[in-house]
Amino acid sequence: MSALHCNPFQNPDVKPTMSTRPPQTPSLAPGVSVGEAVGICLALVLPEVHRTLLLGRGWTADRYEAWLADTLIRQLLHREN
Repeated sequence: MSALHCNPFQNPDVKPTMSTRPPQTPSLAPGVSVGEAVGICLALVLPEVHRTLLLGRGWTADRYEAWLADTLIRQLLHREN
């Protein structure tokens, strides 16, 4: 299985990279393909979203980081009950 790495500040022409994931890393949520995960990740880390929340809505960098981490985890990763 692979882990997805996204960087909101990278060149938009650069595609996310895939690497071998360690065994303890959770897998993608049921029904979420790698392609869908890439799309969700790229949409959430758009510089425009970052700019809107920090500059337009007054969020702190810490709040944005916490929101982004929580949202990516909820949207992409398999969670055991």
